Amino acid sequence: MAPTKTPRRTPASELRSLARSLPSVEEGVACEGTKLEATTFRVGPKAFLFLREKDARLRLGSSLAEARRLAASSPSVRIGGTGWVTIDLAEAHALVPTLSVWVRESHGLAATKSDRPGSPRSTPGATRRASAPTPTVDGGENTTDAYLARLPADQRSALEKLRRTIRATLPEAEECVSYQLPAFRHRGRVLMAFGATPRHCALHPMSPAIMEAHQEELASFDTSKGTIRFQPAEPLPPGVIRKLVLARALEIAGR
Repeated sequence: MAPTKTPRRTPASELRSLARSLPSVEEGVACEGTKLEATTFRVGPKAFLFLREKDARLRLGSSLAEARRLAASSPSVRIGGTGWVTIDLAEAHALVPTLSVWVRESHGLAATKSDRPGSPRSTPGATRRASAPTPTVDGGENTTDAYLARLPADQRSALEKLRRTIRATLPEAEECVSYQLPAFRHRGRVLMAFGATPRHCALHPMSPAIMEAHQEELASFDTSKGTIRFQPAEPLPPGVIRKLVLARALEIAGR
């Protein structure tokens, strides 16, 4: 009987095993069926690792300076926006010990404060210091949740569904506020924004080229160069939203 072959260990397989061993991790797939498809590892809604056989993306805090030094001398490490780092795993065998540290750091950044050992919420007797949200022009909090809370129930429900669809389609995208509208950021660029006026809800794909490429799917909606308007009772189909999100992600990746 021929001996069983041990699967060859690769940087990707080692990082995958490490990510699966960390606390409260959920595994999924981002951008399925496209050239950006990757295994995602999250803590709650926050992704901390996007992994393919050829590369990995993770977010750093205190180790970002080290990553910048490596990027200056090695094409295997590339620095993106908001602390995200991409590593070419084909050339990264020697970096696996460093990458293991980085994966743990990225996991820690994604974890909620209540789950982090030694955090104010988890340490008995500690006082938690909350960061103050950025105020809007009308004095309210400048967050997606605060924006939606101010809307009528029908608009709020429609935009919450749109928000969930975008998040499910591209889990690595980060929520933000852009021009006082709820938005998602991907690789340091605004992916899409959305909002409402007294007359309609709106999605802003941030790309006239993508609007033009999907004009058939958008034919039944009121559109302009960068805006898709819709009524809460007649929302954008999830399939159309997914197409727009993936197209925009590919556009950003190509820049």
